[in-house]
Amino acid sequence: MPMLREFPYDPGEEIPTQQAAAWGMQGSQQQPPAAWGMQGHQQQPPTAWGMQGSQQQPPTAWGMQGHQQQPPAAWGMQGSQQQPPVPPTPKQPGKLAHPLPFWALISSIALVVVFFIVLHLTGSDWAAGAANASLAALIIGIILVLVFGVRTRDGMSSSLNPTRRKQYLTSIICILVLFAYSGASQLLQPNLHVAQAHWLENRQNWQEAINEYTLGGEKAPEGEDLARTYTSWGLALHDAHLYNEAMGKFAIVISQFNNSTSTTIRQVSRAQQGDIRARIALGQQKMQAQDYASAVTVFDDVSRLSYCDVGCLAQINTLQATAYYNLGEASLQKQVYDAAVSAFDTVLTKFPNAPEAKQLHGDMAKALLGQGQQLRTTTCSSATPIYQRLAKEYNDTSDGKTAQTDLNAPQDVTGKFENRTPATKYTQIGLVQGLKNGISNAEEFNMWDNTSYKSDIQNDGKFVIKAVRQGSYGLIWYGQDSTTRYLEFIYNKNTTLPTYVAQVGPLCSIDVGTVSNLA
Repeated sequence: MPMLREFPYDPGEEIPTQQAAAWGMQGSQQQPPAAWGMQGHQQQPPTAWGMQGSQQQPPTAWGMQGHQQQPPAAWGMQGSQQQPPVPPTPKQPGKLAHPLPFWALISSIALVVVFFIVLHLTGSDWAAGAANASLAALIIGIILVLVFGVRTRDGMSSSLNPTRRKQYLTSIICILVLFAYSGASQLLQPNLHVAQAHWLENRQNWQEAINEYTLGGEKAPEGEDLARTYTSWGLALHDAHLYNEAMGKFAIVISQFNNSTSTTIRQVSRAQQGDIRARIALGQQKMQAQDYASAVTVFDDVSRLSYCDVGCLAQINTLQATAYYNLGEASLQKQVYDAAVSAFDTVLTKFPNAPEAKQLHGDMAKALLGQGQQLRTTTCSSATPIYQRLAKEYNDTSDGKTAQTDLNAPQDVTGKFENRTPATKYTQIGLVQGLKNGISNAEEFNMWDNTSYKSDIQNDGKFVIKAVRQGSYGLIWYGQDSTTRYLEFIYNKNTTLPTYVAQVGPLCSIDVGTVSNLA
């Protein structure tokens, strides 16, 4: 406890006019507290101050110097007059400040939760539902902030409201939860797209999953989820025997996600293997339908794929040999000999060790003969190599022997004679060998008399010399009257050989065109 000091009191000394607010001074007249027991203007200070006479010495704790007292600032004195503070009267809470009943609070929260659930479920997708709920949460949160302000002004914060702390805490928590939920729903939009895409992918809703992955920000070539979904979609289509559609999905992955530095390379490899399987299955499907031309096209495409490795080629070559063989057989039955020969030739050249290469020997001979016979009626010269091949490579077959016989057969020579010397009438034309300028008349007539290749000249000048053996022949024409026989041919002055020559070859008749007796 502080020590109290006693000071002598001088009755004649004047009391200072400025005292502590607790003394109740007015003007220069000091009115001490009633506790001092003063009557009139005589002051009786407490004995605890140790005062003697009329001189007062307040405690040193008040910081007084001399006889001047400086009261604490808390006394609120203005001038020499003290006004004691009057505490404000607490506001009585209004109706809006009253707390909600517990059942109403719980019901409101439950209603808001149900409302958010409905918004989530009625969105076009999860992210859209969350966006709708986010907007609703923001609006409700703003409304709660306004209601919070109105209730506060209505006395919710009054000290007379015993539940003010609980009300404040509940309101702030609800507002914060709504704003946090609204912000989180917006920030999680990409994640919601991806999450729904995974859900859809697991249920094989492929296109919807791809749409959600795309909305979630995935794209080629880094979008592994996209690549996986396309690949899985293709495999599912393969299992459903929809091979063309499956190949379309694999093609997207192979063309758009083929980046060796990306994490999608594993999915690209899956797509490549799936593409090969789908193509092979498609080719086999075509073969079962006896559409061998389409099967051949499919298998050829597989063999040209850059990702068809050694194992793939071994499998596809076997299928190709069978497909080409079947195509040749089918074409032979339909008498489409060109297609049959082409298919059989492919087997012989590309797959010589295949079993089909040994099976097609007889059928190849038939196809070649049919092809040659068709060409012989249109462009005969093109048929000659076919007959020659048939006679050489397939002489052990009946068709090969027929080809050789046809190659050896004599041919006809046709043409038209034009007589430009009407005074001399020519009635026959023939083919001779060894004819040239400078031979004697006897040799010339001997050649004519000994040749069997002669034809009468028709009135229009046309002639046909039948069954001429293969070789080179000069053309000579003959006429006579009642006294004289005469022969004539045109020759080249430089070579002395006949101008008009018939080169008789295999298979095809020869048309020497117009033969004139004047050069």
